[in-house]
Amino acid sequence: MRLLLPLAVLACPFLLSAAQPPLDEALRLERSGDVSGARAALLRAAESSPGAVSALMAYAEFLDRHNNPERRAAYEKALAAAAGTDAARLRLLRRMVVLDLVAGDNAAANRRLAAYRDSGEAGVAASVPLVNAAAPAAGPFLE
Repeated sequence: MRLLLPLAVLACPFLLSAAQPPLDEALRLERSGDVSGARAALLRAAESSPGAVSALMAYAEFLDRHNNPERRAAYEKALAAAAGTDAARLRLLRRMVVLDLVAGDNAAANRRLAAYRDSGEAGVAASVPLVNAAAPAAGPFLE
């Protein structure tokens, strides 16, 4: 009996770390400098539960923090999984408008901005005009 108590105390930290949620594990890996391990953990979490908005958002935000070109596609998946007009969907729409503008995809930015406005959310979106679909290209010099 006395032998079991020290073994149980030694096994507790191992069992707790094994039961750690994948998102927490990925954050721990990223903070320790293991970026590829964190990405793999987040990707596994997102793929194992494709309807889990939190896992999809965590993966998209990770890619966004690291300026990965796959971030728009990851945000698209998270947006597709987010239903209704909850805060997560609105946050995703706002970020996607910015990423669409950065990518030069004005049509997608306009669609997302319209979806944001249609959600009934007041704020910045109401004051932002739609983007011109065909803005004239500026020359590299002044005339």
